[in-house]
Amino acid sequence: MRTKDELFREALRHIAARRQQAVTAAERDRAAALAAHPELRAAEDARTHAGLTQVGSDPPRPQH
Repeated sequence: MRTKDELFREALRHIAARRQQAVTAAERDRAAALAAHPELRAAEDARTHAGLTQVGSDPPRPQH
């Protein structure tokens, strides 16, 4: 029989694995959306620039 600590650690590993799968799927889906609709990149860049302007930060350099 497993201890509470072992069960808890197993649950944490399971949650971490599910989280990583979700992050990977989101990144893959985002890349596919940007590839299918290039205008999304410009809209995303404009939104990011507007947010950074709001807080007074320098905009990041494009990484194309």
